[in-house]
Amino acid sequence: MKTTASTLKILAVLAGLLTLVACNPIEKSSKSNSMLIVESITGKTIDGTTGLILESDVSTTTSDSATVTLQAALLDPSVTNPSQYNNVTLTGYKIDYTLADGTGDPGVTVPASIEGTSSSLLIAIGESKSVDFVAVLSAAKLVAPLLSLVGTTSRLQIVAHVTFTGVDGTNHPVETTGQLTIVFGDY
Repeated sequence: MKTTASTLKILAVLAGLLTLVACNPIEKSSKSNSMLIVESITGKTIDGTTGLILESDVSTTTSDSATVTLQAALLDPSVTNPSQYNNVTLTGYKIDYTLADGTGDPGVTVPASIEGTSSSLLIAIGESKSVDFVAVLSAAKLVAPLLSLVGTTSRLQIVAHVTFTGVDGTNHPVETTGQLTIVFGDY
């Protein structure tokens, strides 16, 4: 009887150890050693000048784009020899819009949030790359609140909070957020 109890105890301990080894929570929760940095987000004014704001004409049914310059960097700057596993592949972005004071009701006082995918742009550690993205969908100009601006001299200034997402070479997620001011009007 004692032998059976001892054997069962040993088997239980071995099963527990096997579970710990097979399902390492530290490995599953580890994060990337890389990060993305938004160096700049620029838009264009109605006259075509590139700057820190995007002027969006609500009387046209075209989407408006902006340009982001992103840099990939290491979280630990003391590492001197990054590998290809530290490089970041941009996979997509999401835009949430707010009023200047941080409030806003999507689809009522500000446009509804949008998401887009990236063309899998690879950014090596220490490198900066610029990429265009859709900042305002043409469909947003056909619904509230932008539709109410057509035929008026009113302007609506919002802040686009753009979260860019990607993965490093070991498939760990990497993300960063930047902001762009958008001024909507019937220009």
